[in-house]
Amino acid sequence: MANIEIGTADGSTLGNPPAGMFFWFVDSNNANKFTQRTPAGVDTVFGVGTISSVNGDTGPTVVLDADDIDDTTTAHKFVSAADIILIASALQSGDNVSELVNDAGYITSASTKPAFNVDLDSAEASVTRAFAGGRTTFTVTHGLNTLDIKPECYRLSDGRTIGFRTARTGVNTVEVSRNGNIADGDFRMVI
Repeated sequence: MANIEIGTADGSTLGNPPAGMFFWFVDSNNANKFTQRTPAGVDTVFGVGTISSVNGDTGPTVVLDADDIDDTTTAHKFVSAADIILIASALQSGDNVSELVNDAGYITSASTKPAFNVDLDSAEASVTRAFAGGRTTFTVTHGLNTLDIKPECYRLSDGRTIGFRTARTGVNTVEVSRNGNIADGDFRMVI
């Protein structure tokens, strides 16, 4: 944390502060008057003498730290050491959210919606295909442990949602069927 040092200085040798900063000093070249210097080297002289105390601190040089300055009415606020630690450990631009820890417990299994997707292809371990009586039936094992799902099937070639007859045959399985001999890999199911 930076300190603000107010003391006596020779204004002719002090130089100019960097952009966005100001020097505050007692100018020994200007009758020991309190002076503010801008980055452009413009001095504003205050009062008629030296500063003998600030917030009860006295001496030829008074050193203030951030705790001595009230920023309640300023646009730029001070950050505490505890806040700096929180900022450093917070989610930053470019972070991988898959690595976040739910340490505060904001996300629970009840707050996350079940999700699953698979191509309707018997080569997939979770899909079986049967053709009988002019109808193709795909049985999908999704493992979401609920009947409260909303399966949707769409054609992979053009992304159109296609109507399949849907039956939730268990809390972890769903059957979708359609007339005709539907080939493997033409459709995808999304839950």
